Amino acid sequence: SGDARKRLAAKQASIDPWAPRFGNTIVITDERGQVVGRLYDDPDGTWRFVRPDGSTQHGRWHRAGDMICTELDSPAPPLMQEGMASGCFPSKRDNLERVGDRYIRRSKDGYRTYTYTLVAGRP
Repeated sequence: SGDARKRLAAKQASIDPWAPRFGNTIVITDERGQVVGRLYDDPDGTWRFVRPDGSTQHGRWHRAGDMICTELDSPAPPLMQEGMASGCFPSKRDNLERVGDRYIRRSKDGYRTYTYTLVAGRP
């Protein structure tokens, strides 16, 4: 049932804060609501960022205690060059624990904002 799936997802998220990302998509939009990319994190330690024009960037992620560390395997798009792809950060920083959750992040220059939303599946 739907309730049982929700309970299982909540239990997995409490064990692994990144579990809700696996098999789902993080849609990133700008302040106008335009999609600037889709982020796919996988349990094998890889991630992929896909822009609306179909170009992609990819890399690896790993856990370091309570931190998640990401590395680029390909050139970073401007959005990620702002510090959103490389480095380490607290694993619960973005609080994307269930489908529908979202958070807002400002660009390094402070002039742009991006909304990250966890959506079901891999559209």
